[in-house]
Amino acid sequence: MSELFIELFSEEIPSNLQINARKQLEDLLKQNLSSSNLKPNILQVFSTPTRLTINVTGLPEIIKIPAAEIKGPKIGVPESVINNYAKSKNLNVSDLQKKETEKGTFYFAKVKEKEISTDKELEKIIPQTLKDINWKKSMKWSDFELNWGRPLISILAIFNERLLKFNFDHLETVNFTMLETEDQINQVKVKTFDDYLNLLAQNEIILDHNKREKYISKKIISICKKKSCKEIINHSLLIEVTNLVDKPNIITATFDKSYLDLPREIIKSTLQTHQRYFTLIDIKDRMLNEFIIVANNKDKKKLIKTGNERVVEARLSDANFFWNRDKSFNLIKQINKLKKVVFYENLGSVYDKTQRLRKMAYFISDQLNINKEKLEIAASVSKSDLVSDLVSEFPELQGEMGKYFALNQGFEQDVSNAISEHYLPTGNSSIIPKKPISYSLSILDKLDNLVGFYLINEKPT
Repeated sequence: MSELFIELFSEEIPSNLQINARKQLEDLLKQNLSSSNLKPNILQVFSTPTRLTINVTGLPEIIKIPAAEIKGPKIGVPESVINNYAKSKNLNVSDLQKKETEKGTFYFAKVKEKEISTDKELEKIIPQTLKDINWKKSMKWSDFELNWGRPLISILAIFNERLLKFNFDHLETVNFTMLETEDQINQVKVKTFDDYLNLLAQNEIILDHNKREKYISKKIISICKKKSCKEIINHSLLIEVTNLVDKPNIITATFDKSYLDLPREIIKSTLQTHQRYFTLIDIKDRMLNEFIIVANNKDKKKLIKTGNERVVEARLSDANFFWNRDKSFNLIKQINKLKKVVFYENLGSVYDKTQRLRKMAYFISDQLNINKEKLEIAASVSKSDLVSDLVSEFPELQGEMGKYFALNQGFEQDVSNAISEHYLPTGNSSIIPKKPISYSLSILDKLDNLVGFYLINEKPT
């Protein structure tokens, strides 16, 4: 069975760009192969941080193109158009035929049956496919014009154990892959996809991102079982770390127990959002002072573990300092500071927004039969945590920190919850606020956004 495989070796490509590139490569190559009468049995795209690899099987050695009559330009178009059309079909203009159709008279080209070498066609298809990839973020480097997710170093392209020869910008195809060690990069020749997979496996590289994900997930679940913890894995984080490593090594580390006194969201944000670690929650729903690191190398000397523990210690120490200071700042007294925080150009400050929310709360509370005082208070302090150092350090915790500050200062539970929940829902699959104060403030907040943007003629899309 014929076999094509391609490896695009580059500097490390971020997770989201990898995922997007895999999808585009599969769709574009499938489309371009089909346009050349090539229908593979299997077309797979894999990725690691430094590799985008394509495996295609079932392609013929020779492409048979049947005889056909191909419609061309309409009679009366400029002569240059007719000449270019004839040239594209390897014909003289005199060889073209004129035929009547429902839409007028057109030129037609009779193309004879012919055979094309598949490798020659692939040498045209592959660079065009690579050129068609649309990177959300891309780089140029040195004096080259090539745009790629990260600097592209080499292109390995083999069809039936033969090197496909083509250029992609400044790069010429090669018949070797790259293997990185601690102090150097080695070039190793390969002839088949199996040889390539075996070589990577010998170097403990898992090419298939799906297999990497399963491997990491299995290891994390095993740790959870041993520690009697809930077998809950943050799926988006799992996908991200899967695409950040090619030789996954699972390490368990710890932090000082005293930090468990912090609100759980702070610890989760530190570990998951900022450091991409997995937290551990026991069966009684208590967070442990342990976390899971997915490293990209073995840690024989425990340097990776120690280094990551130091980073977490520093981050949690900062968070602890900000928490102890910010929670004592009266939320009501913080409202005036919101005058310096711009909500949106031509829509005033965040202070202005909270005042609009408070006034709307006064009118809507009677209609919804909701405690007027509670809704007004919640509206007034709903954004006060935005001026805290803690939210400045952890922007993703806006609202959540406001809730904890409010509870710490004696605000009632439903008012405190509304500070956090009025940002909900955040998307189609998001949870929605269930309590009256929370959903009322959420509706008011979103109404204010909609009306405001329409007033300044920036209609939401």
